[in-house]
Amino acid sequence: MYLYHYFDKTIGPFVSMSDLSIEEANNVLRNIKETKPNSQAAGRHDKYVEYRRNCENILKAEFIKKGGVIKREAPHYMVIGHSPWLSTWHENSGCVKIPIEEFDLSTVSFTYGDSMPTFSTAITDGKEYRKQLYTYDEILKIIDKYGLPQDWNDDGRYGPERYIEAHVWSDETIDKYRATGIEWIFFDVGSTLVDESKAYDHRIRTAIQGTDITYEMFYNIMLDYYRQNKKGDREALRHFGLERPRWYHEDEYLYPGVEECLKELHSKYKIGIIANQSLGTAERLEKFGILRYIDLVIASAEEGVAKPDLKIFESALNRANCMPQNAMMVGDRFDNDIAPANRLGMKSALIKQGFNQLRTPGSELEKPDYVISNLQELRMILDR
Repeated sequence: MYLYHYFDKTIGPFVSMSDLSIEEANNVLRNIKETKPNSQAAGRHDKYVEYRRNCENILKAEFIKKGGVIKREAPHYMVIGHSPWLSTWHENSGCVKIPIEEFDLSTVSFTYGDSMPTFSTAITDGKEYRKQLYTYDEILKIIDKYGLPQDWNDDGRYGPERYIEAHVWSDETIDKYRATGIEWIFFDVGSTLVDESKAYDHRIRTAIQGTDITYEMFYNIMLDYYRQNKKGDREALRHFGLERPRWYHEDEYLYPGVEECLKELHSKYKIGIIANQSLGTAERLEKFGILRYIDLVIASAEEGVAKPDLKIFESALNRANCMPQNAMMVGDRFDNDIAPANRLGMKSALIKQGFNQLRTPGSELEKPDYVISNLQELRMILDR
């Protein structure tokens, strides 16, 4: 017997909204409705997250009553046997198939049908498996009696029970299938590979030229805004009522050790760029002498979409033919780099360079897996 897990390939296996806060999970659901309107998940009720949390509390309580072992707050969801209907759930569907013998069955519970309709008060047909949670030994007896729902009710014609749902309350077996190691490392450009301090200095001096605003006045206001988790330079320009000068790419230069680090990483990993940049990013990287170490450049000007929109990350992963769990995003911003990477299931590393190091995470989703001060520290992390 096998347990199956169906997932969106652009997100990866065993990435669950149940592991997020209710607010974050609702944001994910809204994003699915907006960006993937043709997926089955886009049709979920607006209160789906609330209903699901309530159902998970019932599952946990019922399993504890039966002596089940709970090792995580919410379960991983799988089904017994292949479900043709579930395989169509995602626009870009993938599947993980795990022999049931690999699980500690004291950590796995079952419902005959999806758990939410199973425990719904709206269903009152009196079938014996309604409002019931089963252990492994118990579900085998129910299968002997009724068979697998997908064999007689895959289209849902005879009720909501289209498959047998398995709830895995442990990460021990799941972790072996969740990720197979980092294959791609994606970098932001500004304040990550490229030092922009002189370009910012040039912009500030151009903006205040001909005014009575001193450099120090502007700079201090800008830093205050960054500490408030805002884009400090733009807010300071707005604060003083100044026009925003053009960006001086000619003032940019590589941070020390960047070329050496990319050269070494490229010998072990594929290297990509996901950045909000004006036209010509690849050409600028070529002038810096590092394009030879970069396998894929995804920049907002050419893509027509900018971070933190998940579409630019999904585009990069699709072109790299890489699962999110096999990729890492390295950048200097919690909002543009870390949160989208975490949402997709990528590893994330915040590099504390530039003005954005004054910011702090605004939510759990903005907390990185790693915090580094330079790329040399990233090499140390990856070599562990």
